[in-house]
Amino acid sequence: MFVIAAVVVLTVAVAGWFLLRGHGPSSEFIVAHDRFVGAAHDVEAAEGKVRRFLDLSTFQATVDNRIAVMRKEAAIFLRLSRDEGDNAASIAKEAAQTSSRALTAIYAYQDAIQRTHNLSAANSSITQLEAQLAELDRLAQEWKDLSK
Repeated sequence: MFVIAAVVVLTVAVAGWFLLRGHGPSSEFIVAHDRFVGAAHDVEAAEGKVRRFLDLSTFQATVDNRIAVMRKEAAIFLRLSRDEGDNAASIAKEAAQTSSRALTAIYAYQDAIQRTHNLSAANSSITQLEAQLAELDRLAQEWKDLSK
């Protein structure tokens, strides 16, 4: 009986220490970053699978699905910009703005592939997207540095 009581007291003490010790920035940022960037790369890869006009519907379904993921993760950046403290909130705000620009590039890319069939515009959109993803990678590193 004493052993069970000791385990319960120890468990409560450890849980209290974790809850009350204060914490660094949420790891949710890094998870959102990884999902956002992964979805963006999936969009880029989807165009490579279009070999004929009939493949465009598959491309659109893939892009629409990945955009939904990206929008969800962008919403996490926005929420973190409100919920986190000083430096973390600033980084999250930059990430929200950057993710918005990345989504704009994705929409332009989708339009260039599906509607206008303008490969030059598609390449330009991918260049813009890659710049935004590089910025998100930089922000993710800053976020990780806050936890050290």
